[in-house]
Amino acid sequence: TSVAFHLLAAGRGSVQPFRKAILESPGLGQVKEWKDAVLNTEFVLAVLAASGSPDCHHTSGYVAFADNALDTSRSTLLHTALNTSVEVAKTWCNDNASCTGFMHTVKETQFVSGAAFVYDMEAYAPPLHPTVYLKKGPEQLEHRVKCLVSA
Repeated sequence: TSVAFHLLAAGRGSVQPFRKAILESPGLGQVKEWKDAVLNTEFVLAVLAASGSPDCHHTSGYVAFADNALDTSRSTLLHTALNTSVEVAKTWCNDNASCTGFMHTVKETQFVSGAAFVYDMEAYAPPLHPTVYLKKGPEQLEHRVKCLVSA
């Protein structure tokens, strides 16, 4: 999935090094379970929308990644809130057009703008169990296909 993400996210600037790519193992659909492939697809669509990729737009709602960490050193950190609920965090992010998502723990919530770099932390069993919430990418099939093909 990370290779697919880098291929899709590459060239968002003035230079676009990739026009097409052939993905081999693991690719976007060759994961352990179908639900993982669905979640990977949601992640790619959300990040493409956050990156301003052509034909990729946010839709209402969020996709959640439990026991995942958001690398705020590689994203634009907009705001940090202490001891806030997920619903309050969603409202804050919705009210700020540049917010593309946030990482929530019981102690703090960090909000970011732009592409989000998310890391799976489940194997490390962090004491705070962070969950990353990204604004959803396209939801309708034709918009999803157009987003992925235009990347």
